[in-house]
Amino acid sequence: MPRHQWCDRARQALHVASLAALVSVCADTGSVIAQGRPPQVQSVRLYVFDCGVLVRGEPTNYNLTREQVGDTNFADACYLVAHPKGTLLWDVGIIPDAQIPPGGVELPVGTGGNRNKAQRTLIGQLAELGYKPADITYLAVSHSHADHVANANAYAGSTWLVQRAEREAMFSAQAQTTVAFPTYSALKNSKTVDLTGDHDVFGDGAVVIKSTPGHTPGHQSLFVKLPRTGGVLLTVSMLDPAPNSPLSVTVPHGVALDAGMGFSVGTDPMRVRPFETCNNTGCIALVTVDADTLRSLSTNMGGQVVVAVAGNTSPVTIPFSLNGFADGYAELERAKARRTSFFGFLNR
Repeated sequence: MPRHQWCDRARQALHVASLAALVSVCADTGSVIAQGRPPQVQSVRLYVFDCGVLVRGEPTNYNLTREQVGDTNFADACYLVAHPKGTLLWDVGIIPDAQIPPGGVELPVGTGGNRNKAQRTLIGQLAELGYKPADITYLAVSHSHADHVANANAYAGSTWLVQRAEREAMFSAQAQTTVAFPTYSALKNSKTVDLTGDHDVFGDGAVVIKSTPGHTPGHQSLFVKLPRTGGVLLTVSMLDPAPNSPLSVTVPHGVALDAGMGFSVGTDPMRVRPFETCNNTGCIALVTVDADTLRSLSTNMGGQVVVAVAGNTSPVTIPFSLNGFADGYAELERAKARRTSFFGFLNR
């Protein structure tokens, strides 16, 4: 089968994430090599790059066990969005390109046996598509942790799109003592657009930065609307729950029920969930998503949380809607099946 027909059929058959990966493989780079300049696109394109792997052991920091998640390693991806009006580079890797020799590298992290590894450089993968650092119009990262900013200095000549809270945290006195700081310190002198919420990058709704604080003060996600696939949301540090994994429920401050909170779905009996910890947002209780709970979430239209509120003599019932949960979870399962099929195909 001719190469272009294979790519066309594969693009039609695979999931959004798979499509993005194939685009980077099947992109026509012949004209780029001949012309020596970046490609001029007529519609939005999304490319995904292999920017390394975080080799990790027990996932206890996420209140999970190895049995719940299976593979405990984290894939570290970088993305390029090509738009008729310019380019956006999203996240820039876990290991600086200068430290990645031919064949890759694996580096120890801390003293617990964790490691970071990378096989390919980001600049090399960009070059395969015909792009140089100078061709990147905008730079943005999901957040400033070390596994997302390793090559930021190489793109300091781009316009930096960052939530103001994240930039302030990145250049605080404490942040300047971290091992990650030297990898992004040059951004201090970059042309910068301080964001305080969502931002339409090119002004046409096709590429929108979404403010999603929590993991860090200025964490952000990226919405990309592709011509064939439709909307894609690139999120980082969000988990795909396995059976029996915990559902985290945060009860805001001003609520006080010593034993925890009550939780029920549909007509299920109310069960008390103890508060595990508290932070500046509120107190957190964990609901184990076992088979029975998942069945209830998928077959009922709502549930309720019962808490005590300061000044009230009786507990307060807070209802929540499950409208769309069943359809969303079914699509998640279908997407997981497609991803498994795709990566199995790649590894044959």
